[in-house]
Amino acid sequence: MDYPIFDAIVKHIENELKKRYILIDSLRAWNESGINARGIEMSVHLDNYSTTMKNMIINMDWDKFREAKLASSLSGMNNHPFLKEGLKNLESIKPMLDVEVIWNLNPEVIMNLSNEITATSRLNWASEWMDNISKRSNFLLGNEDVMTRWHVEFEGDLNGRYVSNMSLITYYQVSLAESQSVSDINSAILKRLRRIQNITRKLVFLTSDCLPKAISA
Repeated sequence: MDYPIFDAIVKHIENELKKRYILIDSLRAWNESGINARGIEMSVHLDNYSTTMKNMIINMDWDKFREAKLASSLSGMNNHPFLKEGLKNLESIKPMLDVEVIWNLNPEVIMNLSNEITATSRLNWASEWMDNISKRSNFLLGNEDVMTRWHVEFEGDLNGRYVSNMSLITYYQVSLAESQSVSDINSAILKRLRRIQNITRKLVFLTSDCLPKAISA
């Protein structure tokens, strides 16, 4: 199934990231015809710049009805395949691009803060680290309408339980309703990507600065 507008967005993002010398480790486009959805997943490694962060993953989700709604408001889109289908009830559709950003942290940096490991010490270190990050990361998001949460996975060994995976996840929506052209669409999305890039730079510093005092030195 063709998504001319969304596919053009993806191509433009790839070209812009190359211009900025941001190397994408992987970019996977997916299509779910059963739910009329399309999206991409991009991964960028951060471990070359940080000991506390492993990578960043950006997911962008779109669907057939948002594509059709946006096409109906742009000039020169009369031959768009979805408009030819005569989809109904597009008036209530808002052309919002769903963006999920996942910053995967490196929990190994808090695995051995002390030679004396108790059954709960590593969980306490992880909890303190996440609390410190949460308190200080709020200013990075400003007054934006976003939702942020932690995803944590646990494993265990002879010394007790520990955090094996730790991710800070933020959800955005980029409104394209005011776009009058493909250029406007690209500008709105690139503005969001620049914002994500700036937040990531600050998180690299913040996650290191927020380490429990036992190892922050």
